[in-house]
Amino acid sequence: MGINLKERWVIFLVAFCCILFFSGASVISFFLFETFENFLAQQNAHSRQHYPLWAQSGANFTVSNVTVFHQDDQLYQGAYKPYVITTALTAQDYRANTSCILRIKGTVNNTGEGTAYDGSLHIVAMSNEGVAIDSNQPFALTAHMRLGLDFSLPYNGSAITNCTITPFYLDAAHLPQNMP
Repeated sequence: MGINLKERWVIFLVAFCCILFFSGASVISFFLFETFENFLAQQNAHSRQHYPLWAQSGANFTVSNVTVFHQDDQLYQGAYKPYVITTALTAQDYRANTSCILRIKGTVNNTGEGTAYDGSLHIVAMSNEGVAIDSNQPFALTAHMRLGLDFSLPYNGSAITNCTITPFYLDAAHLPQNMP
């Protein structure tokens, strides 16, 4: 007994569908891989903008640790209020002939019961010449949320000796005063 025409047609259709399915999966996989590769290339280019010392070929630079002072005062007390603290903060001074960068890493935690609105970290970095950096880095934290930090701040002048990082935030959403 041989395979009749109807059975051959079914086998052909099943084989054709399998080939079509695997071809489509291959095309989609290739597209996703290309998209991911482009995303990584953009991230790499973006990181070079933040860390120009590393992007310069043959640049000589020095890295030194900077003393970090935490100013974590509980701004609000009571139930359902936020309480933002900084943990494991480190600062490193990257210096080269052409540019200087202060890189800050660590975490910000909202250990309170409420949302911290309009949050920002106020960073004041001091050098031998005085204030080298006075900047704010925004953040948003809901209750019991943790946020990892890794950012850089460019500056000019002598080496950073220390920096103070203070979280500021509100315990309620801020609405504009003059709403039409």
